[in-house]
Amino acid sequence: MRNLLAQTVLHARHDHRHILNWTAWRLKHKIRARISHYLRRGDSLPQSLRKWAKRLEIIQI
Repeated sequence: MRNLLAQTVLHARHDHRHILNWTAWRLKHKIRARISHYLRRGDSLPQSLRKWAKRLEIIQI
């Protein structure tokens, strides 16, 4: 959220659509990284990530 605010206030080079797309990409990347981390260690996913894992399998991001 802080990054989104800083991008919108401090940098006028990018339009709002670009910033929102980047923020959405970053969120998906963070979720994929957390899921990958758990799976690499062989641990079960926490409840908060299970719904995302199912969605990412369908979307194949």
